[in-house]
Amino acid sequence: MHTRLEDMPRSIKSEELLWPDGDALGRTWFTSIFRPDSLWQGTESFQTNRKGEKKIENGFTLIELLVVVAIIAILVALLFPALGKMKEGALSAQCIGNLRQIGVAGQLYAAEHHGKWRTVDEPNGQPIWYLILLDSGYLSSKKSVFCPAWKPKTYEPWRTYGVTWRGEANPPDNRGVLDQTLAPNYHVLAATINLMAIQNPAKYVVLADSYTIRSGNNSQYPIIQGTGPYDEMHLRHQKRANILFADGHVSALAGTDLPEVGWHVAFDREGKLVNF
Repeated sequence: MHTRLEDMPRSIKSEELLWPDGDALGRTWFTSIFRPDSLWQGTESFQTNRKGEKKIENGFTLIELLVVVAIIAILVALLFPALGKMKEGALSAQCIGNLRQIGVAGQLYAAEHHGKWRTVDEPNGQPIWYLILLDSGYLSSKKSVFCPAWKPKTYEPWRTYGVTWRGEANPPDNRGVLDQTLAPNYHVLAATINLMAIQNPAKYVVLADSYTIRSGNNSQYPIIQGTGPYDEMHLRHQKRANILFADGHVSALAGTDLPEVGWHVAFDREGKLVNF
């Protein structure tokens, strides 16, 4: 009488059956059928107790955990520089947007003041360009008068974009459009940019990312001189400075591009004064 395979208990072992001599293939096949757990490999381990009941233990080995941690660390190391550049790009875009708002405000101011944009009016208690635009209502938010990528990263008086302070810093064909009233010590008491008189407004620098070393501040400053060594443009956006020109457009220029717009000096991101 033959015993059918389906009638045999699952706990039976192949070694307990009498197989013909040399029938290794049959023994292996039988073991695979009745011991399916022998085919499983991986994180699930099977254990059989004396009662024939199976217990499944789940888990990772220490080596597997270390491998996962190492992979995550590598991914973070690869992504961190990219995320930093994305953040810098976003701040630069915000900075460009600020300068465009200022450009519109300045054009509106000039349109109502015979084509002249007053940038300094110290005798009347409005000492510098951003207060003139804010107090007269041409600019509505103080957040637009400073670069968000550099300290103090919030509004503070005298920590803003820098306005052109000296006419000689711009191209020769644009000289004479910056009218200034000077004190006996050559301190500028009043300054006005005559937008109507500029021959090449697309290359006339009005405002830009600024940097000063006065009193060790290393922060933004409301003027840029173009002659050094204290208050100048700042190449803070991936070695570029965002600049507002007299025609209202904004460009991000590298230091090597500055001579094309009549500028030959700027601070690099680390605060070193560089001539071009």
